[in-house]
Amino acid sequence: MKYMKVQLIRKLANRLNGVDLTAYAVGQVVDLPERAASILLAEGWALPIQTAPASDAAPDPAAQSS
Repeated sequence: MKYMKVQLIRKLANRLNGVDLTAYAVGQVVDLPERAASILLAEGWALPIQTAPASDAAPDPAAQSS
């Protein structure tokens, strides 16, 4: 199962389309199953949280100093 991090920006009820939000507060970043996170995003109750790029990514040459 895939997961997605989102930040809860609105909570008008403890449940939204089967997604139980009773344990979460507005402002909290939560890691939810992709389906649940997608519902919150579509309804405007959450914002996506960008994760850090993989550590095996090539370094930015402009960031290196000589």
